[in-house]
Amino acid sequence: MFDLSGIGHSIHSFEPHVGREQVVRTLMDTVGKGMDTFHALSGIRVKADGGSARLTCYLIGRHHRDGQGPSVPFQDHLLLGNRFEAGLVRDHDRGWLVRRHRVSPRRSVGNPRPPRSPPR
Repeated sequence: MFDLSGIGHSIHSFEPHVGREQVVRTLMDTVGKGMDTFHALSGIRVKADGGSARLTCYLIGRHHRDGQGPSVPFQDHLLLGNRFEAGLVRDHDRGWLVRRHRVSPRRSVGNPRPPRSPPR
């Protein structure tokens, strides 16, 4: 399960998604096209207990319109600071798999509308 329901509705309304295909489709349809992005993780912590583990970290994500990137002429962007929490399970054939992933917003700066490219 990928749970973005904690993100404010002013940015986008997300329901929890189950299954890799649904998660990828939803993210690509909402934030994956027409954007230049930068993401950085910090404070990564993992606590393993046998065949399961809990991972937490903080993420800073910056989103710009496609081709505009971080530059002086293009200031229309959205900067998000989030906390990630993931429940992992061990699969001895495939390694550690994410069972549940929750994103909790901590701060946002900029334009909450999806930074899509303007019509040509």
